[in-house]
Amino acid sequence: MTMQFESKAHSVGCVLNVCADVVSDSEKSYQAALDIAKDKLQRSHPIRLGLALNYSVFFYEIQNASDRACHLALEVRLFFSENFLDF
Repeated sequence: MTMQFESKAHSVGCVLNVCADVVSDSEKSYQAALDIAKDKLQRSHPIRLGLALNYSVFFYEIQNASDRACHLALEVRLFFSENFLDF
């Protein structure tokens, strides 16, 4: 019985390690993509804007980092309010 529990605990630990690696890789990929977008695309380019908003959702939903999510989303909103919207 103890051996069965240890095996299941080990399996759960392995799955959690894989999930942590995926999250870490995802954040690195999002940041690399955003860095490229900031360098190569205009601030108003739809791909750059969509990437920033998706990255903010990643922060909020996956990382539970609402402060980082809001900061990134606020950058997009400020750009739009300064350039496209009449408030």
